Amino acid sequence: MLIIKFFDTKFAIRSGGHSTNIGFANVEDYGILIDVVNLDQITYNEKTITFGSGQRWGQVYNYLNNTGVIAVGGRSPDVGVGGLMLGGGMPYFSSLYGIVSDGAQEHELVLANSSIVRANAQQNTDLFMALKGGGSNFGIVTKYSVDAVPSTDIWFEARTYNSNQTNELFQALVKYQAASENDINANLVFSIGNEATLVGFVYAKPVTRPAVYSSFYNIPFTMSFINSTIGSPQALVEAFSSVGGTVVARYNTCTATLKPDINTFEESYAKWLDISAKAAKDFGAIMTYGIQPFTSAAAKHGDTKGGNALGLDKVGQSCTFGLVKYPWLGCEKSLTGVFGIGIAITVQWESSTDDAAAQQALLSGCNAVRDTASSNGVLLPFLFMNDANYAQDVLSSYGAASKSQLKAVAKKYDPQGLFQTQQNNGFLLSKSV
Repeated sequence: MLIIKFFDTKFAIRSGGHSTNIGFANVEDYGILIDVVNLDQITYNEKTITFGSGQRWGQVYNYLNNTGVIAVGGRSPDVGVGGLMLGGGMPYFSSLYGIVSDGAQEHELVLANSSIVRANAQQNTDLFMALKGGGSNFGIVTKYSVDAVPSTDIWFEARTYNSNQTNELFQALVKYQAASENDINANLVFSIGNEATLVGFVYAKPVTRPAVYSSFYNIPFTMSFINSTIGSPQALVEAFSSVGGTVVARYNTCTATLKPDINTFEESYAKWLDISAKAAKDFGAIMTYGIQPFTSAAAKHGDTKGGNALGLDKVGQSCTFGLVKYPWLGCEKSLTGVFGIGIAITVQWESSTDDAAAQQALLSGCNAVRDTASSNGVLLPFLFMNDANYAQDVLSSYGAASKSQLKAVAKKYDPQGLFQTQQNNGFLLSKSV
């Protein structure tokens, strides 16, 4: 870092390189790319799993297979551990364990002055909290220690449905979300395409077809995408890794948040159909519309684990987001005591000549959700960093108190603002209005 400062050069940090945003994990013209891929050590005991920031979640899960413990981490095996941890991260079973960063016990990182420090619940506690959702504003994390949780058998299944059943599935989804507030073992995967909808049931106990999903069971489905399975968490990740389908050359993401509202789901989905059809016709894009619940139990874990940067209320969250690759998460601060739910919109495309059109389609999909939610009085401000677009002000969405605290931490540990002025891009405090 001292060399970077001396030569006043741009730099970027790459863990898995999974970010869809331009310049977040690369330097376009000139500068230094700090790729931590070789920081790949893993150790574990019954309470703690420690891994380097160059690991990917699939490698972590494979290493821990048959050990009796597992890390609470990413849903996709190819995602790097670093970006997911620093952005908050959405795991399976967030009601049981919170977001991914809530499971952190310690971060080891290099500061702007090249010193190596540890941040945990006993030392550098302000930095410890800021790293849980505050992004790459404070240093280069080289190693994470996280909670080891028991790796026991679970149940999962995925079904596909005809596209004309979507509104019926929305009704089932709302009923499921209410039921999941009373069952912390439940999780759901919900992804809509132009021709079919996939619904995945993921339950943290080896119980086949538990009652929490009963609103879906009587809806006819076209096929079993994943057969009913009692298996390990690793088997779950492997089974669902193909949910996004074949990923084409280019993708990007954006996110929004709302209170759960059936009218908003149906109205915004109808708008999405028009947007996705036009994108497919104009430049061969593939778009999906996904949904992810986030319960009040999930939000409570942050406080019990020493706090995080996201500013989530201890009530059910409603997360709406649009991304360009995977139909997963984004979670928001709910302003009332109702449970919440998230919407994800994805787009994929082939040619760089269509980048602007893809960005426009993506933002149109997100705006369809946001505008509809605003009209219906259910739009919320929070933006989930891991699924946000580079044009969005994520850190301001955490709320004034959280943002002020993050600024104070950045000033304390990086007083000359190296990570704000020379870092190539990212969700930086210096860019947050």
